[in-house]
Amino acid sequence: MKLKKSIVLLFLLSIILVGCASKDNRIVYKGESENWLGSYTISQSPNNEYFNVEWQFIYIGKSKPKDSLMTYEITSKHVNIKDDVNLLGDRIRNSSSTYSYDENELIHVLINIDGKDESLILQHK
Repeated sequence: MKLKKSIVLLFLLSIILVGCASKDNRIVYKGESENWLGSYTISQSPNNEYFNVEWQFIYIGKSKPKDSLMTYEITSKHVNIKDDVNLLGDRIRNSSSTYSYDENELIHVLINIDGKDESLILQHK
């Protein structure tokens, strides 16, 4: 009987440890403005040498932009990215890498489309 309890206890402990080890280690920053939803996701690279970064901006405005060409700029203490891209449908996606980040920092995004600037702030929640 004592052996059965030990085996059950060992089994439960191993399930708990496996669950903790497979924890999702992504840091997600999100924000919204009048016409845009934004997300910026940081995850550990497979070799643990740097962090993978992915961002996405989705257009949620009522009227479709006239021009598909847009410029965006992402800035924070650890990031400074500027790019000219074509809006694909209602969104843009891109990725990069970084060696450091601060999950408490605010990420500032400036989007220019149809000659109008719009800013949003992404934060980790």
